[in-house]
Amino acid sequence: MANNITAWSYSRLSGYRKCPRQFKYMHIDKLPQPENPAFIKGNIMHKKAESFVKGLITGMPKEI
Repeated sequence: MANNITAWSYSRLSGYRKCPRQFKYMHIDKLPQPENPAFIKGNIMHKKAESFVKGLITGMPKEI
């Protein structure tokens, strides 16, 4: 399985150790994950942070 992974991180390794099958579903099979409020909020924050870093928006977003 590790031959199909192009990048490892501490969180990926921890996820693999916790549940190899879930790791496969997420990182190899790339099955869609159910969205929840924390996931949605995190995506919004990441997009705003990226926009700020790229200079697409001025001023630090209040969520960050």
